[in-house]
Amino acid sequence: MKENLENKIKQSLENHEMPYNTSAWTAMQAKLDVVKPVTSPTSNLKWYLSAASVVAVGVVSYFAFINTAEQTKEPIKKAENTELIESNSNSINQVENTTQNNLAPKPAPVNSNKTTGDNLNTNKVDNSASHSTLQSNPFIMSSGSGDIEAIGGNGSFGNETSIGSPSGINGTTIANSTKKYNLPNVTEVCEGESTTIKNTNDVALMIQGPDMQYVIPANSERKVRMTKEGTHEIAVMVDGNSVKSATFFVKRAPKTDFIIDTDTKFEKGLPTTKLETSVPGVEHSWVIGKSRVYGENVDAHFYKSGNHDVTLTVKDANGCSNSMTKSIRIDEKYNLMAVNSFIPEDMDDRNNTFMPFALTQRDVRFNLIVIDPTDGHTVFQSNDASNAWNGIDKTTGNGVNYGMTYIWKVTIENAEPNENNEYAGNITPIQKR
Repeated sequence: MKENLENKIKQSLENHEMPYNTSAWTAMQAKLDVVKPVTSPTSNLKWYLSAASVVAVGVVSYFAFINTAEQTKEPIKKAENTELIESNSNSINQVENTTQNNLAPKPAPVNSNKTTGDNLNTNKVDNSASHSTLQSNPFIMSSGSGDIEAIGGNGSFGNETSIGSPSGINGTTIANSTKKYNLPNVTEVCEGESTTIKNTNDVALMIQGPDMQYVIPANSERKVRMTKEGTHEIAVMVDGNSVKSATFFVKRAPKTDFIIDTDTKFEKGLPTTKLETSVPGVEHSWVIGKSRVYGENVDAHFYKSGNHDVTLTVKDANGCSNSMTKSIRIDEKYNLMAVNSFIPEDMDDRNNTFMPFALTQRDVRFNLIVIDPTDGHTVFQSNDASNAWNGIDKTTGNGVNYGMTYIWKVTIENAEPNENNEYAGNITPIQKR
């Protein structure tokens, strides 16, 4: 009879809407197992019914208490958290006590097959609530060992700061590393010169000077032209601020200018243009075509017609230099100053023979030939400036036809710089009148 009654009570509890508590049933079973005096069946039935009523009332009261605690538990925690957050003026001891109360272990949840998931969720909410209390208070920090440490009111870990380190509590920089930046070694340069600067940092470099501001991006190399003399600064820039800098000086460069004599002259059989400068300096160098000559005043030789560039570079005692380029126009090309006709029968030696005049003035090795255009044979040949053509065909020994145009050609072995080594033209023997 006793076992049947216990089974009925268990079944009744399993079908009950309230969660079943194993510990409550175990306590009740212990009471039922106590030896009772032998009574009549009627007396025993009354005892069993009374015991069942006590159990039912106890179970209902227990779960009613649990539900009430669950409903009131979360508002209590929120009130505690609010108090911690708003009480910034509380003492350190008050903060520690409140935090320890929040971190105190919670009562173990009631276990049953039906309510296991709900109990786990309740534990998860409790843990996150405690964690939120720590994070919301800027005066509390966990040391990692379970203890609570109080930080100074400004939230910093000391006065030391470091460029590029992460921001700490209340925006104060936390010093966790020392960033090293490299400044390139820029030696003294001259005004107008360009220098290559290499930035090996992961932040930009800025160069500032008189009428100048130039940025070199991170991990890059740039060629920078210094446009004006004076003190310049090169700086490492982090978030728009200079964190490391150095200065260097740009030296003044000499001023440069020169004069061109536009009247072409022939000196020693060469076309000559005079170039002059009055700028002082320790060195004056001129670039004319593909050649370079030195001196304050020089002669330029232009062999072709058209525009030609001349560049003067002046270097001063400081080692600085400056350059200027000008252009000059030549109207006629140089052709050895050769005439295009002669009179073989004239009594004047200057008129009765043919030899390009420049070859008589220049110290050059050459070869001159005169060709009959009708059949291409050579009527004259010479490599001596004193041996000029007098109008005789060397193949026949007779004079050539007057009024006929012949072709001449000169090849020079030791030509001047920028000079072609071949010249050609027409020559016509004419009869004296």
